Amino acid sequence: MNEAGEAWYNLAGAENDVVLSTRIRFARNFVNFPFPLRFNCDDGERIQTLVFDAFSRIEHPERYQALSVKKLDALGKRILQERGVLTPSEITNPVAGIVVRTDGKLVCAVNAEDHVRLSCFGAGLDTEAVFTELKQVDDALQDIVQFAASVEFGYLTSSLKNTGTGMKLSFFMHLPSVSFFNRETRELSALIADTEKKGFSVQPCFGYALNYEDSFLPALGSCYEISSSRCFTGTEAEQIEELKKTVYTFIDAERVSGRKITDNKPTALRDFVYKALAAVKYSRFLSERECLEMLFRIKWGIDTGILEGIENSALFSLVYRTKNAHIEFINRNQHFKFESDVNTSELQLMRLRSLIMQESLEQIGICA
Repeated sequence: MNEAGEAWYNLAGAENDVVLSTRIRFARNFVNFPFPLRFNCDDGERIQTLVFDAFSRIEHPERYQALSVKKLDALGKRILQERGVLTPSEITNPVAGIVVRTDGKLVCAVNAEDHVRLSCFGAGLDTEAVFTELKQVDDALQDIVQFAASVEFGYLTSSLKNTGTGMKLSFFMHLPSVSFFNRETRELSALIADTEKKGFSVQPCFGYALNYEDSFLPALGSCYEISSSRCFTGTEAEQIEELKKTVYTFIDAERVSGRKITDNKPTALRDFVYKALAAVKYSRFLSERECLEMLFRIKWGIDTGILEGIENSALFSLVYRTKNAHIEFINRNQHFKFESDVNTSELQLMRLRSLIMQESLEQIGICA
């Protein structure tokens, strides 16, 4: 584990030119309680108490903070949603709870679709370490409480697709080069179709790009989440290995396309990247969507060797540091002096986002 309090997304990770993060989630439910959608009276409060008590009894309990979601203010809820810790349904759930480790790497959602949804994050492609860390906490909890399971069906969950291992595996991937060539090669379209035929899911991380005249609508920032969608076939190790094989086909395709674009389309590549760098350098206001698009074009420049001066881990951390709720929190708690015409909260957030980007990227230089 990294030093207490250091955010996991600030760390370097394997294959992080393409795979920015790994997430593994376990779904678990207590015996002798209905699923959350069937709760009676105080079932939700009792589950929350059992989970919070269990975390207070595992190793290093001081590293975990347990919270009832209804006690969080609106901004706190939004920040946790931006970090992937809370879902919109959990924000409005009166019996939802959450346990967060100080580095944000390990999170337990209480009374979502299942009683317990335990998640662990890791930078880059890091299934072994993430799974090991998650399994250790899961085992520690099961020494204290009893989760519902059967020899025939595995862990019992509120959805049949999660029954079995109860595990969901997700990868955050950046695929700009293979996206660039998709109009002429359709390689990315074919990769996505083949992945979905295998029973996996491919979704944009931040929604789709706008104003794109093509039957294939690319993801904003060329960022995709590739995840498992069933838990009932094979062991955890087999499920991980199966999806990793698919992920490596995307990694290989992106790297081959990256070499292809630097060799055959260097001017077009530089146009995309240099425009993004100039937009960040001279902007006064950046919306969240604009920021994400520019940020990942600059990352493309770093990965293809036409820019230098920043690590991929630092770029990835900007995804979270430039989110609306995070910037609003900074603006509320620090005293910034804005220009006289930057006089609304919306303008101040966009202005502050541009300043954060400019400060973070000031060491970036253009390679020969």
